[in-house]
Amino acid sequence: MKRAFATIAIGLVLSGCGALTHTAAPTSGRVAGHVTVRACGGANTENQTGCQAHPSPGVTLAFKQVAGGDISFATTDAGGAYAITLPPGDYLVSPRDASSLGPMRRWGGPNVVTVRAGKTMTADFVYTIQLL
Repeated sequence: MKRAFATIAIGLVLSGCGALTHTAAPTSGRVAGHVTVRACGGANTENQTGCQAHPSPGVTLAFKQVAGGDISFATTDAGGAYAITLPPGDYLVSPRDASSLGPMRRWGGPNVVTVRAGKTMTADFVYTIQLL
């Protein structure tokens, strides 16, 4: 009886050894967010107050690694959303072709983002247009 129990116990232990797998630590992180355009001022209607914000599709953001100088790009979808996976580090962020939307001073959002392995950082950007 003892021998049968020992055989079963050893079999269970050995069969369970293959079930455990080693998972590697994440080597990248993500930056995700939205790009919107705000139109402020102008001829507002009675029901319209403040600045109207709209998603900005097709905007390309450049992420330039501060330490290494590598540049990666993310482009917004139809809803103004973007996401990019990058190695850990600090990145300067700017629109790839700001001339199409105007001077950089009109862009609101972080100039530098810090990517951490296994984490998602949210960074939203807003371009403001002052209407007359």
